Amino acid sequence: MNFVKKALGVGVVLSTGLTVACGADEPASSAGTGDPSGLVVEVSMTDMAYEPSSFAFEVGQTVTFRFRNDGQVAHEAYIDDETGQEAHGTSMTGMEGHDMGEEGLVVVQPGEVRELTHTFDDEGDLILGCHQPGHYEADMKAVITVG
Repeated sequence: MNFVKKALGVGVVLSTGLTVACGADEPASSAGTGDPSGLVVEVSMTDMAYEPSSFAFEVGQTVTFRFRNDGQVAHEAYIDDETGQEAHGTSMTGMEGHDMGEEGLVVVQPGEVRELTHTFDDEGDLILGCHQPGHYEADMKAVITVG
């Protein structure tokens, strides 16, 4: 699996409703959000996918992900690198559907909308992953490129 693939052009929706394109060569911008410290990105969760499936942000940028579960089962969103995703997946065994207050994690029930705010402190690639039973293994993940 190639976790370092680059975003080719992903639409993100800012909290003002303005849509901008962001990609590996065009990091998301907080311009127009009314809040210079953050960007709000709308993310749809469906049964086995995030939409959009890739993101690009700048080091130091604070982003609020607004997750909307358009699927039929609970999904989670967890932000970390590949090693952290593996460790989190192991710790979630038997804890499906529970938000244990872990930093960088939100569980979203069908029809719910929940937010997760994250500041990207370091350059590199991260993964947004769902560790509900079988979801991560079915490739329910998105690539986050920080540069």
